[in-house]
Amino acid sequence: MTEAQAAAALRVHPKTLARWRRARLIACDLSPGGRVRYQWGDLLAFRRSMRSPVDAPICSHMSGEARDGIA
Repeated sequence: MTEAQAAAALRVHPKTLARWRRARLIACDLSPGGRVRYQWGDLLAFRRSMRSPVDAPICSHMSGEARDGIA
């Protein structure tokens, strides 16, 4: 997929994606014409690597009910 499509899939600005690419944080390929292309699997792997665990409590002293918004 193109850089614009990949940026939209990750919900970031294309310049952010280009910055990550230049820092070699995300894998990409070059087309025969020299254009940057991304594979869906590489985007998913990158997103997983950048994500913190969803169920991790923000504060260790919070109970499950307080953390989940249940009073």
